[in-house]
Amino acid sequence: MANYYLDGTTLNNATAVYDDADLTTCAANGFYSDGISVREQITQGSGCLLLPPQICPTCATPCGGSIGGNGNQGLYLLDLDVGGTATDTGAIIVQFNPASVPDGAMCTYDGSIYNKFSAPGIGLLQSTVAGTPTYVGRTTSDTCGVQAGTFAQTLTVFNYQQGNFVNSGTTQNVSIVPGQGQLTAGQPGNCVMVVPKPNPSPALANFQFIGPCGGTVFTISIACPAPLTGFMGTAQTQTITDVCGQQNISALSIYTTLYHQPVPVTGTQGVVTVDDYVFNDHDGVSFPSDGFYLQADGSIFELQSGICVQVQDICSTYTVSDCLNGSSYTMNRRFGGGLAVGDVIQYHRITNPQTSTASVDPTVHCGTITSLGQGVTINAVQKSAVTYACNDATHCPQ
Repeated sequence: MANYYLDGTTLNNATAVYDDADLTTCAANGFYSDGISVREQITQGSGCLLLPPQICPTCATPCGGSIGGNGNQGLYLLDLDVGGTATDTGAIIVQFNPASVPDGAMCTYDGSIYNKFSAPGIGLLQSTVAGTPTYVGRTTSDTCGVQAGTFAQTLTVFNYQQGNFVNSGTTQNVSIVPGQGQLTAGQPGNCVMVVPKPNPSPALANFQFIGPCGGTVFTISIACPAPLTGFMGTAQTQTITDVCGQQNISALSIYTTLYHQPVPVTGTQGVVTVDDYVFNDHDGVSFPSDGFYLQADGSIFELQSGICVQVQDICSTYTVSDCLNGSSYTMNRRFGGGLAVGDVIQYHRITNPQTSTASVDPTVHCGTITSLGQGVTINAVQKSAVTYACNDATHCPQ
């Protein structure tokens, strides 16, 4: 490998590359890299000139690991290789832990900016200023005006290279305005971000972390893209009563597949709890509308901005004994009360309950109510509130 000489302290702030330490002989035209950036050198007049830096995709840090940032006040840049093959799709799950001292974070991928976090026990943390980093950390450690939005300084830029953040020799002006600071009374812990990657390319995601208040300490863990876990949920409603009853929706169209990302990430996949994300698709591209939803375990959850803000186990249920085979099936009371143990009702069975492939079987069955419950896991859907008899050949299978 040849030695080259720069007329600057780094490749990014140099204007040319030379073959000799006296900087008299221009290096050959072509591309030069420091492992992070790539610049093309061309001839200019009797001399040479480096064109603006480009990111080197093959030099980017691979996804799937954890990185620690520990250093001076500054802007920390990380270029991450998230894969470019047909199997490199799904959702990129980011865990960012700022410890106490406020730090900002943001991801730019495929032309879009992502700055939304959910923190365990806290929930949504997101800058109210579109396209800007979200600052998280503890309010009592804010010594530089993050929460007030009064910070404005020139910060040193650090690039992540070969396992360390390295001083690039460049600086950048950084301002924080009101709304970017989302600081909390205690440490926020592992704040979770979901970056959608529905397509194989691009393969490069750009992250920036900002330590504005003196020194900074943070950890970042970024998983490679993978499809989110699906689960059986209901269509959205605006009230708890409606989501339990779903009176105005056909029994065959009540259920749909939703997709789940637990917060913290060690939570149970497919069982939504407070602070978790819920999406319409396994890549994490879009959120369901705000409102109440029902999952197959009988619990109701409320979504706001795609994040669960409450869970309640309050839906009343009927358990029936099937008129033909005697098996037990449990369903929500879709049409209010009025039925009692011993009544015979029509119902549909749910195939593959509590999975992403759950669906309502169109076959009509009849069963005798054996018990009334509340917040019980279901595997069937009540068809109507009309009572029949097991020997009713017109309405019940024989």
